[in-house]
Amino acid sequence: MTSDASLLNLEGLGGWNAVNCTGVIPHARAYHTAVLAGRQMLVFGGVETSSIDDSKPAQFMNDISILTLDK
Repeated sequence: MTSDASLLNLEGLGGWNAVNCTGVIPHARAYHTAVLAGRQMLVFGGVETSSIDDSKPAQFMNDISILTLDK
């Protein structure tokens, strides 16, 4: 897994497009929660993906990241 961000285009034929993000990039994670609040996406918690891939003990995350969505 990676910490890439993608945008789903619901107009026309749709499809996924890569998003260029700036600032502090959060660690890659799985099993997190993400919600929209106005023009921001808040991502909370999850499990560090190296814990899943390498069969290490799970490293649960207790942090929040904010992605501001500009048009």
